[in-house]
Amino acid sequence: MIPKNFISASTEIIKPPRTTWRGTPLHELWLRDPTGYNLEVYARLTPEELAEMPADQEAIYLVPGPDLENCVTPILAGATAARPQG
Repeated sequence: MIPKNFISASTEIIKPPRTTWRGTPLHELWLRDPTGYNLEVYARLTPEELAEMPADQEAIYLVPGPDLENCVTPILAGATAARPQG
């Protein structure tokens, strides 16, 4: 079980959350905790999500952002990720 305070307001997103299709298809999120450790969070895709795989198998970013290549963003308390519409 993950403790309640596992992700704090001072945790940084070091790679934007995305779905990758090559190799093992996964949702992934890379974080840096307040002590400087990098945390990689992965989740397997459901059969429904696997059916949405694009033909080019390019990664799909789960939240829009101004600078996906240089993402170092503090996590906001209570923030949730959602797949962009469109």
